[in-house]
Amino acid sequence: MVGLTDLTPTVHKIAALVRTGRHADAQRLLPPERPYPLPSPIARRIQADT
Repeated sequence: MVGLTDLTPTVHKIAALVRTGRHADAQRLLPPERPYPLPSPIARRIQADT
């Protein structure tokens, strides 16, 4: 671990934007979503799409 960043202010801002219906603005404050590599046997076991 290199460090910790307090995201509380950002999360509060995102929540406020969502509450007021500004979903696109809230989305821009989130990091890009990355798919988690899931091995096929586990995906079958939990019935997940791969």
